[in-house]
This record gives sequence, C-alpha cells and structure tokens, in this order.
Amino acid sequence: MNEKTQIIPLENGIEFLGARYYISKSGKVILKMKQQSKKRFKKHIKRLLFLKKHNLVDSEYIKCTFGGLKGHIKQLNAYKLSSLLSFFIELFIDFLNA
Repeated sequence: MNEKTQIIPLENGIEFLGARYYISKSGKVILKMKQQSKKRFKKHIKRLLFLKKHNLVDSEYIKCTFGGLKGHIKQLNAYKLSSLLSFFIELFIDFLNA
C-alpha cells in the first residue's frame, strides 16, 4: 500500500467534491457541505448581484446560475444555505421589477 493511503472507518466520513460524506448507524449516507464551500457559494451570489447592479451580466444568466446553485445545494444537507439562496432569488426578482 502507498504511504499516503489511509484506511479509516466510514463513520468518520470522507471529504469529496466540497462535501463530507458520512454513513449513519442505520446505513444511510449523509452529505454535509463543507464550510469553505458555503463561503464560496455566498461570495459567488454576492458577486452576481454586484455585477447585475452594474449591468455587467444579464438577468437570464443570473437566473440560470441561481438554478444551478439551488440544484447543487438540494443534494446536500444545507437547509440554511438553501433558505439564504431563496432569499437572494426573491431579492433579485424584486430588484428586476423595480
């Protein structure tokens, strides 16, 4: 075996693609988003709103981006981040209508 290879219990979880994967006692796989990924998502959302405010991106691009972010968050156990994204989407729609 390679020196870098580690054999660990799955209860400790593994990190992969911005999430941490756990196996519960019942055998269910639980995904939790890493804190670094949450910060990156929030920063990306704020940047999009800034770009829209200065008319550097169009509304359709932002709607597609929000849809992609929401779909990614939906796969993870990230209720608060999903709520925050929904809030920003509503804020964005109000911004477009004003």
